[in-house]
Amino acid sequence: MGRAVLLLVSGFVIIFGMVQNSVQNRQQVLAERSPEYYYEEQSRNIAYSMMEVALSKLNDNMFNPAAAKDDGMEIMDGTGVIDFYKPPENFNSRVFLEIKGIAGSDDSQTTTTIRAIANRPAFSIYSYFTDEEPVIYFADGDVINGPVHTNGTFHIDGDPVFNGRVTSPNEPEEQPGSDPEYNGGKNFNSEEIELPEDMAKISDEAAAGGLQFDDDKIKVEFNEDGTADITTYQETNSYQGDCIDYTWWGNCTAYETIYEYSELSTQNYNLTHSGTFNGIISSSGKVEVKGTLEGNVTLHSSQDIEILGDIMYKDYDPANPSEELASDNLLGIVSEGNVTIDEDAHSDQGSSDLHITASIMAMGESFEVEDYDDGDHRGQLRVLGGLIQKKRGPVGTSGGTGYDKFYSYDTRLLDNSTPDFPKVKRFQIENWRESTIKN
Repeated sequence: MGRAVLLLVSGFVIIFGMVQNSVQNRQQVLAERSPEYYYEEQSRNIAYSMMEVALSKLNDNMFNPAAAKDDGMEIMDGTGVIDFYKPPENFNSRVFLEIKGIAGSDDSQTTTTIRAIANRPAFSIYSYFTDEEPVIYFADGDVINGPVHTNGTFHIDGDPVFNGRVTSPNEPEEQPGSDPEYNGGKNFNSEEIELPEDMAKISDEAAAGGLQFDDDKIKVEFNEDGTADITTYQETNSYQGDCIDYTWWGNCTAYETIYEYSELSTQNYNLTHSGTFNGIISSSGKVEVKGTLEGNVTLHSSQDIEILGDIMYKDYDPANPSEELASDNLLGIVSEGNVTIDEDAHSDQGSSDLHITASIMAMGESFEVEDYDDGDHRGQLRVLGGLIQKKRGPVGTSGGTGYDKFYSYDTRLLDNSTPDFPKVKRFQIENWRESTIKN
């Protein structure tokens, strides 16, 4: 018995000695590794902070990206560096950043290097964008895919579903019982995003290598063989039409102006990108448009753009409007006025529905339907692309006039845009990779 107890005690002594030795060894390793681990994390945090500094510098020096360089900023008890791994070209291009976070002592430093691509995205990345939001509600049954932003305030009544990231400087106004789904994330403390004011670049690029028109009106009809028939018109007369705005007591404050035109000529143009066409069609006058597009085109007007009928990509299947496309066919519609759907556009192909495949930008005010609150129901307005507008415009009423909405997001617009489609006035990080080394 005594011998057994002696053996048991001896065993405990041996085990205790082994554990104590292990603890001492671990403490020694941790003592050696703790500074190394600390400096590694510190260098990484410095690099991440410098990436935000770089974005801020780029946005403050929009027309001179080289001003973002910094040879050595003291930050977080270390040093941050901003440089380029490819020379910056101009404010409208991607910027290739090399950012370093350096931590540690002079004889033992740890450096985290981030190589990042910053870019000003085109507004066409948005499935829905407004500068102002009137009191029009997102409601039950509304499903919005892709990025969504307003500089105003969203109004929610029910359980709409947002599958892309939703941003605004303002919290949404929700009716009692509303429960919107934000499956792509949300930020209701974001910065405002300014709409562009100067569209001279599109006109200049059209004059340099695209199609530039200075007629009073043009009509563009896209053909599925990669061409477009463009008819030019001259204004011959104008007169006062119906009242379009009233005071609350019934007096008219604004009338529609009706214009009459005479046709000048029609010409067929090849839209294949080549040395003679860069993908931009621009007009200083009104533009009317419809047809089937094969190509990658930006259609721009300094005035209004009116949609006369279906606008569809050659490989678009109206039976599957939300199906992703694998082609290069893309259309950007950019109006410095309004983008209006003609009241008879749905019947152009003998249908009650209207199909539009494009990213549509209305900077004068709105994307809207002519006489949306009058006449019989017109079917569904099926848009594959995105809507960017100064102020949300009406396309129908709950009383059954105008169109029902069926909007789908063209996911290709996250990474692609049509030629010189207007860009957001802020850089963002497109992608990045990092590495950490101990010097």
